[in-house]
Amino acid sequence: MRRYGHIPRTVSSRYYNRVYYFCIEWALYLFLQQDEKDLLELCGQEGLNEEDMARLTRLLLNNDVSVNCCRKLTCDTPLMLLCSSKTNSLVSLLKMLLQRQDLDLSLRNRLGQNSLSLLCRNSQNVNMLHCVRLLVDRGTDVTSKDCYGRCCLNLLCRFYKGRDIIEITRLLIHPDMEAEDLQTCVDILRGRKLRHDLLEDLIRAMDRNDD
Repeated sequence: MRRYGHIPRTVSSRYYNRVYYFCIEWALYLFLQQDEKDLLELCGQEGLNEEDMARLTRLLLNNDVSVNCCRKLTCDTPLMLLCSSKTNSLVSLLKMLLQRQDLDLSLRNRLGQNSLSLLCRNSQNVNMLHCVRLLVDRGTDVTSKDCYGRCCLNLLCRFYKGRDIIEITRLLIHPDMEAEDLQTCVDILRGRKLRHDLLEDLIRAMDRNDD
């Protein structure tokens, strides 16, 4: 049997230390990957009560899980999944996620939707006005459009059934919105026979944007 020379202790020690730290880093990576999957799964849940949802979400966020992680197929982040869900814990979990300084509100999923788009498209939450205000105040782009060319206001006018649609619409009217998008919203609301003063708000916004 061929024999190899003696490996110096310093070289051997450096080699094993390097392997040791690599294994630690890899184990930590796998641990965080699982936590990211748990956070994504949790934010899409609708059956847990508010206390359990808040406790589990806080536990995962305290483990330094990336709040910008996303599903591979749809690219939905935890915030997007939360805004798409029908959970009763929407306000408390939304506040929890928005407190994270590393939260990237510019992210979009594969359909070009940001978190506010998904909220306007899917939510009928009784605290909808408060949730929209939280996202807008945090700097979410209200003029963002999905891959079908629909802005947040367009989605709200199409799908939201709550009585506070007037107040929410006023939150979403932005000086940078295109007149064509505003006209589309006017047409949708006319078809739904909503209050005339809301239509007047949108028409005034159109006139300002034309100027």
